[in-house]
Amino acid sequence: MKQSQETTISTVIRQKVTPKMIISLRLLNMSASQLFEAIADECKENPALELSEVPCCDRCGAAISHYAACPNCGYSYCRTNESHSGYAQTETVDAIPLLQSHETLKDYLLQTLLLTIDTADAPIGEALIGNLDEHGYLCASIPNIAEEIGTTPARVQAVLEKLQALEPAGVGARSVQECLLLQARWLNAQGNGRPLIEELLETYIHMLQLRFAPEIAKQLRVKVPDVVEAICFIQRRLTPYPALANFDAFSLPEPCLRMKPDISFRSNEEGVTAEVIERSRIRLKLEQSYKKLLSQCNTCNFNESEQEHILKYARRTKFFIDCIKQRWETLQTIADYIAAEQREFMEIGVRALKPMTRTSIARAVGVDESTVSRAINGKFIMLPNGDIHPFEIFFDNSQSVKDHILEIVQSENQRRPMSDAEIMQRLRQRGITIQRRTITKYRMELQIGSSRERRNLFPELAKK
Repeated sequence: MKQSQETTISTVIRQKVTPKMIISLRLLNMSASQLFEAIADECKENPALELSEVPCCDRCGAAISHYAACPNCGYSYCRTNESHSGYAQTETVDAIPLLQSHETLKDYLLQTLLLTIDTADAPIGEALIGNLDEHGYLCASIPNIAEEIGTTPARVQAVLEKLQALEPAGVGARSVQECLLLQARWLNAQGNGRPLIEELLETYIHMLQLRFAPEIAKQLRVKVPDVVEAICFIQRRLTPYPALANFDAFSLPEPCLRMKPDISFRSNEEGVTAEVIERSRIRLKLEQSYKKLLSQCNTCNFNESEQEHILKYARRTKFFIDCIKQRWETLQTIADYIAAEQREFMEIGVRALKPMTRTSIARAVGVDESTVSRAINGKFIMLPNGDIHPFEIFFDNSQSVKDHILEIVQSENQRRPMSDAEIMQRLRQRGITIQRRTITKYRMELQIGSSRERRNLFPELAKK
């Protein structure tokens, strides 16, 4: 038996992971606040990197060039050039101090309150805001604050009313009842309120459950469905934690300051366009003096150490800016694809939301699925109607089905509410095939009771 050895040559293609790719993916995975911290850290270590930031909207984070209304969301922008405003009246500003000290809710409240009260009342405003707890409640009494400041309780009460008129609604309340009432009155002032809300909160605060709806309706001499609607409205639209809540489409219209969108979708005559907001806010470039020194490296008599210093930081600056631009390009590519695919959802509503997966997006835009996951991680989008949602809304296939279930239940015969099996049949007639247990799960997530519970809400109808 003979053994032979042969040498063969084959070509194997392997992807080489470069340092630039590693840094780019790391930056892509960051949220906006984490990115700002990374930029601030780089500015500390790299003297050749120059950062400036265009003044931006407090609500959506979009860049603005004038101190009027935001062109993106229409939010009224009323900052002035006073020392407490944080910005100068210039087109671009040095943003490093801003990045190092993120604006908190208390900072925002103090800045806004100072614009609405007399200068002499500023110490009262500072004392009130300083006594807010982590939920936004005032944890000190008015007499105590008045004694501490050396003023009258009436004057403190007047400033408190100014504070309670600010957003997020409910801040400055001294109890849960007052917090909810402030939100209800704010919604009424915006034209988004409902009848009975304030009366329920003032008199029946401890009975705001659906099982008490018939008893409350009897006492108020109104229809049970009206009370049910009011209770559901309170449960969905009001929150006992005004400083912590992440407001969405089912709560207060004005989103929490912390939840600023990364991508803004806008409708126009041509369709829906997408904008990476931080791309228009942040300006990164090679610092002017280093740019001048770099151009003189070959003509001036720099020693070896000086040349090495200039080239090192110039290359580092270019490398960092390229990585940031790669993040923006990836986000823009994914956002453009979603804008084209989800145009009907953005114009019509959740009923038109098309099911998507990270894999389908990755194949369509020509990137890896892990890249898509990093790009959407911890990021938010603003729809053309101003609603802000997590990016994951595009991957929640239940949204459209839930909207159908809600419509079916709202239009059912109140004398004989439909069971989950009957709802399943109605959905099948609409071309939606899902299991009954899934309908039960979605119904519970929508806080819709079972057919028996809904029937018990309308006993006077069931008897007929």
